[in-house]
Amino acid sequence: MNARARSCLRARVRDSGSVNLGANRRESEPGDCLPGSAAMDSRAFVEAPAHFQAAVMPPSAAQSSARGRRSWLLFEIVLLVAVALLFCPGEARSGKWNSQMVSQLQHKQEQSVSLMPLRRRSGADILQEDYASRIIVSELNRFVFCPVPKVANSNWKYVIRQLEGFSDYANLTLGHRVDLNGLRYLSDYSPDDAERILFGSEFFKFAFVRDPYTRLVSAYLDKFQNKDASSEEYRLFMAQIYSWKYVRDRDIAKEPRPSFRAFVDELLKQKPTRMNLHWMPQSYICGFGDVPYDFIGRFENLVSDASSALRFMGKGDVHFPSQEEIGFLPSGATNTTAEYYTLELMLKVKIMYEVDFVLLGYE
Repeated sequence: MNARARSCLRARVRDSGSVNLGANRRESEPGDCLPGSAAMDSRAFVEAPAHFQAAVMPPSAAQSSARGRRSWLLFEIVLLVAVALLFCPGEARSGKWNSQMVSQLQHKQEQSVSLMPLRRRSGADILQEDYASRIIVSELNRFVFCPVPKVANSNWKYVIRQLEGFSDYANLTLGHRVDLNGLRYLSDYSPDDAERILFGSEFFKFAFVRDPYTRLVSAYLDKFQNKDASSEEYRLFMAQIYSWKYVRDRDIAKEPRPSFRAFVDELLKQKPTRMNLHWMPQSYICGFGDVPYDFIGRFENLVSDASSALRFMGKGDVHFPSQEEIGFLPSGATNTTAEYYTLELMLKVKIMYEVDFVLLGYE
């Protein structure tokens, strides 16, 4: 990127809170920085929210970067806990000021993180990854989308199937069935085609992410508090945090539901890359760092960011539906997250989802 382009990008970030995330975008041309210039289109500089300014980095490199910062991260949190226990032991242990603490840490999501790409993986390598079977490809509308559970996943599948021309797009049960929803996935393509789709300029590649604290509470409420304890689905999720032996040996429908603390403690025993998708780190779900996403939207700014994504797809006239409109009521996690966290649990979640906090800029 030349000096003119860098100056332009700095001005765009300062004035509009936007930045290019694409690894293969063209350089600026004379006049691109002019306000309202037609040359400043979505293929020149794909805009993203002000609080997410990142290029892509391979997961292995991202983890190395995360480990390099881990000592500072742990020092900050442990010091915070120590000070709290020293000066306000009662409040810290009882969680009376959790709301203020969660608010302060979540405020850091306004800060930006810049991670430069270190390498480009081949299409054959990428197709070996689990996330290849999750990434949706639309040849009709020329976009690539990675759905993340608990991050407006149902809303986007509703919209995508509508754009693809399915008359039953409002059927969310069908929409979530990979084998029946009629959508194509990256894993359906050859290595050469996968590489063309991901690294060429034909397809707009995007995903949406969410604050790890809130997303985890949302998963807990949806799968363990709001489910019918006698349902097979509840048994399945209980087996995924404990074991099938645990479920078979107990009448779990009559036992107390797991607390949020118990839920977190069981997750700490699991390998992040093998977790259920509803609480797996988002970076592993979508291959952030391998796939050069042009746009990463935020659940915290869902309406405006979804509108931006649709505009970049050339579908600015398409309405992005609310939870109520698709008949899928929210878990309520956004407004109740602080109630579930003590300082100890915040520390555990911070460590468990370190790759998301660092790579997605939520610290």
